Amino acid sequence: MELFPRFPRNIQESTSSSSSELQPFINLDDRRSLQVQDEISDLKQQQQLYDCEKEQIRLRDEIRVLLELMDNSGMRLKQLEDDTRMKLMTCLQEKENKERESAALEDTAKSIKEELERFETVEGHQKEQMARLSSQLESLQSENTSMSINLQRSNLEMQLLEESDYLLPIEKRNMRPASESKHSTSASAELRNILDKMYVKSFFSYEFVWRVIFLVHLGLVS
Repeated sequence: MELFPRFPRNIQESTSSSSSELQPFINLDDRRSLQVQDEISDLKQQQQLYDCEKEQIRLRDEIRVLLELMDNSGMRLKQLEDDTRMKLMTCLQEKENKERESAALEDTAKSIKEELERFETVEGHQKEQMARLSSQLESLQSENTSMSINLQRSNLEMQLLEESDYLLPIEKRNMRPASESKHSTSASAELRNILDKMYVKSFFSYEFVWRVIFLVHLGLVS
């Protein structure tokens, strides 16, 4: 049993011929569609390439900026390191200079202390010598005073003898007793002795004073 009716042969031929005529139109659309798709794909690829290039340029710029920052940071770090090293060297040099100055000051203070001790020792000796010389000077002054008194007394006695001689009459002036003449002679000898001692003592006292002055001056200068 046939489900579908059989068409006539001429109808089947017409149908096959018409389908063969429509096939070129269908193929043309497919090619156009494929071409459009290819163009779209190319555009997408170009866009992707463009985006990739842009991204590459951006990344390259970022890398360049980072490299510049690294270079600048390295330069700043090197500059900071150089500055730190210079400051450290300066501090060490200043420390050495201060230690050297401190050692020099300590040596100077030590020498000054030694000079002061030596000066104090010399000053103590000079004070002792001055005290001893002052005592000797006082003793000499006391002796000079005593001699001056004796000289004045002898001089007064001589004047009294001369005055008493002038009071006598002319014929009796040269006729004094032998005791008076002896007394006058002894008084004259004593007076000359006292004068000689006074001269010697005064000479030595002046020499003593000048020696004291010279020693004091020498001690102050040294």
